[in-house]
Amino acid sequence: MPANPSRIVTPWYDSKAISLMGLILMAAFFLFALIGISVACETPEYRRHIFIPLALMLVSLGGLVIFAFRLAKRSLPKGGS
Repeated sequence: MPANPSRIVTPWYDSKAISLMGLILMAAFFLFALIGISVACETPEYRRHIFIPLALMLVSLGGLVIFAFRLAKRSLPKGGS
């Protein structure tokens, strides 16, 4: 039995520091994908492989949204009593 059963333990993967690191990492992946799309558009041999940086961009954009919502949820003041 825990000493204080009303204390809520936040998992490590939902902490503010991890969410911030994830946000930064997803932003770096997004920029990397943007550069990949630019290179694929400029090089005719790579145009048929443009779906790879596009997929990376979509996945990293999803991660950016998720981590941004997590950080916003933790940063906003809690309502109620």
